[in-house]
Amino acid sequence: MERLAKEMVDKCGGLPLAVVVLSGLLSHKRGFEEWQKVKDHLWQNIKDDSSEVSCILSLSYNNLSTALKQCFLYFGFVPTGKEIMEDVAKGFLNELIRRSLIQAARTFWEKVSKCRIHDLLRDLAVKKALEVNLQ
Repeated sequence: MERLAKEMVDKCGGLPLAVVVLSGLLSHKRGFEEWQKVKDHLWQNIKDDSSEVSCILSLSYNNLSTALKQCFLYFGFVPTGKEIMEDVAKGFLNELIRRSLIQAARTFWEKVSKCRIHDLLRDLAVKKALEVNLQ
């Protein structure tokens, strides 16, 4: 798995955002075979002479659950259910932070009190929101 990780990091072309988002994606994959699928997808979609961070960002986005996709796109939309809405929202926010799609900018008493999003990830959210006709 170490060899796979090095190959995928090399494909990121030294772009820190790409490396961080890729690691967030891989942290949710179990075992060699799942990592190999991620690597194969990257090799199919990124040309040898370029490192397209958008492909890596899209791959991470596409790997989210429907609820997390909605949360990322709306960055605040939380479905109601049996759990308290605030707890669901905190869980979604923390999951997006763990996947490095959102960055915790400030914490207070070990809770995120302020967060931010990278420009490229915001662009991805806007693009995906337009694709699914969210307004």
